[in-house]
Amino acid sequence: PERFRMQAWKLNQKLIDLTVREDGIWLWTDPRAEGVGESLPTGASAGSNFVASWLGPLLSPIDVASVVVLDETPRDLTVRWPIAPADDGEATGWSWWAVIDRPTLTIRDMRILDDKGEVVQRIELDRYRLIDSTPWPTQWTAQGKVAMRVRMSEIELNPQLPAAAFKPPRQATRRP
Repeated sequence: PERFRMQAWKLNQKLIDLTVREDGIWLWTDPRAEGVGESLPTGASAGSNFVASWLGPLLSPIDVASVVVLDETPRDLTVRWPIAPADDGEATGWSWWAVIDRPTLTIRDMRILDDKGEVVQRIELDRYRLIDSTPWPTQWTAQGKVAMRVRMSEIELNPQLPAAAFKPPRQATRRP
């Protein structure tokens, strides 16, 4: 996606408002949430890369011919496939690794592996719900450069958005 917006709430109080647009990354944090957002990337293209690295495998088609089955049980299927080449066309040697729940065909565990097979980022997907007939994880746990747990309670897929949906809050600062 070219635009992305995420808000984090705790006990009905907004702590973070992160907006990624073509003109950059806009961040607002509750003044009491010290240190939040310090490790976020800067710049519009970095923001798009940040979003793509988290959501890419869920949103991008996979070249089925490149998928390798690593393990197969009645409950799970473990697969690996290469990450698309870099913008310059060179292969990165990096790959995605995923555990798929066979009965529901949902991804439970995803990992980005570097060219040596070391885990760079891990995303666990849990607590799936059907949203408009689409299974959607309502809890994401990520570990890597940034560690976080995201729990979603009010989910809409592809709703009509108002014009101001990607307008950062007034107090947000633009990351260079």
